[in-house]
Amino acid sequence: MDSAVTLQEAKSIARHFGLTLRKVRAGNYRVNFRDGNATTAYYTDSLEDAANTAVEMARKRGGASCTNVMTALAILFAAAMS
Repeated sequence: MDSAVTLQEAKSIARHFGLTLRKVRAGNYRVNFRDGNATTAYYTDSLEDAANTAVEMARKRGGASCTNVMTALAILFAAAMS
């Protein structure tokens, strides 16, 4: 099943939390902190996984309030259900 989250939606969610989400070679996606390096980068071939990971990375770093995380998760859930 294809992800219902668009690349632009996922990028917007990541940017909101101070992260970057980019499509890289061969259709893979990279999530990283804006000030991150190779050791903090996360790679996946799933856009939905990339968006979920961005939310989780922000939550673990402490840069996302509970309200912001819940809003992002609601967007992801709504996109997955459509």
